[in-house]
Amino acid sequence: MREPHSNYRVPPIDEHRERTETFQWLSRVNRTFLKSTGMIMKDLVLQKVSHVEKAWGGIPLFETSEIVKQVTSFQNVPLIISEFKNPEGKDYIAVVNNSQRENTEMEIQVEGEKMYNIGWMGKEILISAIRPGTGENLIKIRQWLAPGQMELYRIEGQAVR
Repeated sequence: MREPHSNYRVPPIDEHRERTETFQWLSRVNRTFLKSTGMIMKDLVLQKVSHVEKAWGGIPLFETSEIVKQVTSFQNVPLIISEFKNPEGKDYIAVVNNSQRENTEMEIQVEGEKMYNIGWMGKEILISAIRPGTGENLIKIRQWLAPGQMELYRIEGQAVR
């Protein structure tokens, strides 16, 4: 049991072993995650992680990958880009706004024919994509992200690797 005067303010369980408002906030965030992308993410295998704008913890800054060709944070807010595969070999990308305070409009360009946003209860929503005039199999989207917000996408139709 922690000391009442310890430095952590309003922990999920307080010095009286009672749930606090922090417990309720964390409970809601966890339940929302489980009902949105959580049921998909539990089966995904992490392939690569990188940062945009600023890197922490030994994770590298973003460099072009086989799937993700470009990522931009228009307000220079740090992002985390994670690449995954599911057991069937389908590619997924997670983009997280790594700021606790600032919104950002991000743009991501990926190799593929279709890009789906994973929504509530794992529903896949086809994203309207802008195709750059390069003649390549590329999809470019823009989306606003709130502080800490994560979006999960499934990419379909990549070139054979």
